[in-house]
Amino acid sequence: LGKPAYSSYGYNLLGMAMQSATGTPFPQLLRDLVLKPLYLSSVQFDAPGLGGALRPARYSWYDLSDFHDLTDAPQRVPDWDYSHNMAGGGLIANVDDLLVFGRAMRAPGLLNSTSIERLWTRPIVQGVQATMSFGWYPRATPARLSISGSNAGVQAGLTVWKEADVVVA
Repeated sequence: LGKPAYSSYGYNLLGMAMQSATGTPFPQLLRDLVLKPLYLSSVQFDAPGLGGALRPARYSWYDLSDFHDLTDAPQRVPDWDYSHNMAGGGLIANVDDLLVFGRAMRAPGLLNSTSIERLWTRPIVQGVQATMSFGWYPRATPARLSISGSNAGVQAGLTVWKEADVVVA
């Protein structure tokens, strides 16, 4: 038995369970429970046809066929349909909204104090302490949460320090 770890498939299953339990599509649940209360207007589910400024152009410094380093210029990464991964990723957001979301993980408001305490504590699953807590990587010293995501041509990261009142996206 290894350490419990992140799985996009696991989060997609969780999203499907939430849909089934509420009778509400996962994107609407996310909008109602997180995006609207925090006024996160830039956050969108990436999907074919989103286009324009809402869908960022993807570039890579690695060749997409064999992943060797590109030295002259980054290569444009073709758009792809990532809509199958709604609860496990596939969101786009601007930096300002990421910072607002990060700050919401520090104090009661979006979450209650019990939920925040659980978020900042790595759970023990079948006698093994997990590396993650609700999708975040919590660290004790100094107390911080971090999360990142990437796919060909895109990546994001968010770190929240508890005591220093600092959030970096």
